[in-house]
Amino acid sequence: MASRTLLHIHGVEATSFLQGLLTNDVERKLSSPGEAFFCHLLNNKGRTMFEAFVATPNKGSTLASTTEDGVGSYVLECHVDVMPKLMKHLKMHKLRSKVKIQSLADSHDVWWSSHGEIENGKKEAILCSFEDPRALTLGHRTFVTKGTASVLTCGNEEAVVGVEETEQSSVEATYNMLRILHGALEGTEVDGVIPLEANLDWLNGVVFDKGCYLGQELTARTHYRGLLRKRCFPVVLSVEKDENATPTVALEISPLQAQSIAYGTLPTEEREGVKYGESTPPTGTNILNNGTKRAGKILTDTTTTSGNVGIALLRLEHVTGVATKDDGDTNAVVEVPERLLTLPVETQDGATVVKPIRLV
Repeated sequence: MASRTLLHIHGVEATSFLQGLLTNDVERKLSSPGEAFFCHLLNNKGRTMFEAFVATPNKGSTLASTTEDGVGSYVLECHVDVMPKLMKHLKMHKLRSKVKIQSLADSHDVWWSSHGEIENGKKEAILCSFEDPRALTLGHRTFVTKGTASVLTCGNEEAVVGVEETEQSSVEATYNMLRILHGALEGTEVDGVIPLEANLDWLNGVVFDKGCYLGQELTARTHYRGLLRKRCFPVVLSVEKDENATPTVALEISPLQAQSIAYGTLPTEEREGVKYGESTPPTGTNILNNGTKRAGKILTDTTTTSGNVGIALLRLEHVTGVATKDDGDTNAVVEVPERLLTLPVETQDGATVVKPIRLV
């Protein structure tokens, strides 16, 4: 995974240092070697700056803590595009804490497997290996020393893993298709988004009872008051010849269907309108309701998509199809008129229509 890189954070105050910066709970969820979780790092206004996986190295690995009890050792995985900015963010908040922060970009790699666990005879070469904590259908991640010949175990079968440079792009494309269909933002895509709007609660990336951390107030208020009005949705883009075409309801696919689409195991006619090799609009492209009112925007970039899919931040009223109406003592559920979501592009062939996807 050339798009991902690692940082090592260790020291006697490493646990409390990370506990005050991450949306997830270091003390409860990373109590044993080999454990991992997903999280966001927020600014002081409660908006996301970075997404990351945090794991504890396995016993016997090169970065496992070997000193006296109380010394924390953690490996943090992030996108390569944000690594310098994340390093600066961590060092700015370290102050006088007894913590060391080190880049592992030159010494370690991030491996991703769609179906099985990656292992190796040399335990010290594998820092940790874990199922993606966001969803079981998002595959398996492994942090290894550069140059390691890894073994992929799937059931009772084993195979030596070696990805040529020419094949890395296809691996990244498959992974990006899969995580986009799960509505999971990564890298610069999360910058400035409210964590719960980025589905952090659905991706097992936040806890609401751990106490204070940087940016915690907005996240807790949004959760407990139910003020969320927008969410990130996977979307499929298609061209309709008739700009006044009848709106279509959101697609509903299961995580296993998302896997089949990403891995290319579904027949073309069953791919729910997903087309490979298509171009997608750039980050920030507005999505319009019936060609006039702004309903949301595209968050994924053209460099990360491998087809006519992306992730869009949409107002829920344009997607859910129903709304609650206070009717005396009861909340009546009423239907919301369908809306035609389009992109503001001028073309003689028709309008580019945005069709949300709901995972079921």
